[in-house]
Amino acid sequence: MDLIAALATFARVAETGSFSAAARERGATQSAISRQITGLEAELGVRLFQRTTRRLALTEDGQEALQHARLVLEAVAATRDAAARRRGEAAGLVRLAAPVLLGNLIATRMPDLLARHPALSVHLVIGRTAHDLVEEGLDLWLRLGESTHATEVTRTLGRIERLVLAAPAYLAARGRPVHPRDLAEHDCLSPPVPGGERAWRFTGPGGEEVAVPVGGRFSADSGEAVLRATLAGVGITLAAEVAVRADVVAGRLVPLLAGFAPDPLAVTLVYPSRRNLAPRVRAVIDFLAHDILGRPDPFGVGGIGTDGLR
Repeated sequence: MDLIAALATFARVAETGSFSAAARERGATQSAISRQITGLEAELGVRLFQRTTRRLALTEDGQEALQHARLVLEAVAATRDAAARRRGEAAGLVRLAAPVLLGNLIATRMPDLLARHPALSVHLVIGRTAHDLVEEGLDLWLRLGESTHATEVTRTLGRIERLVLAAPAYLAARGRPVHPRDLAEHDCLSPPVPGGERAWRFTGPGGEEVAVPVGGRFSADSGEAVLRATLAGVGITLAAEVAVRADVVAGRLVPLLAGFAPDPLAVTLVYPSRRNLAPRVRAVIDFLAHDILGRPDPFGVGGIGTDGLR
């Protein structure tokens, strides 16, 4: 058996507490993961997990084996990284988490990165709003919004322009705000970003800065759910321009507050440490900074133009 691969699978099953989660990460079936663990138990001569209908728990032997497995896997990764550094090559697996909006874009651009680095592999985790990098074995976490924790190692890669929008049905029923202060009289659906946004901030004509407290009767921890509610006429939202272009062009959403630019949304990269970044991780960081956020129009679909704001 491939002992290194089996130890890696064992570690992820132990960390996630689930055969199915480890299977999803590896693009394998749950039965294949189970067979791999059974083979490892036979190889080591111990039982690693206690399996019940409700939970999966490490045995005492399993807890000890996990400590040794992590040391082996760290040594293997360090050996590969050292060899890659000597070759100047990005090689190995990078685990990257990203929000849906950016994750889908990264997926479409992935052929460029993989062609550039033939020995590189990437596992993309999409849609979660919070992560523990160490516990989840993540190398990088790309997220929307500024960092809210002083202990995190972060780098702001860029900023995404945003629009204030509503569906025609909502505007017909509630009227159209003409100044950011008018938003206080409306149901506003804040997009989910770390730390939340209790106020929307704008820069108006002549550099005037306006901050408006907002609220509404509907909220969600999913940007897609907020957008769907906006399309259904529930309220006014603040959304990334690249995410709503098609809806604006089709007339399903109407941009509001011409002349008042909402504060752009920061795209922040979080990683465990700045020191001794492996070439594989640096390659992905460069890809995110230059190929994704460094392009003037990263989605490649063009802007909606100023006519859409009238």
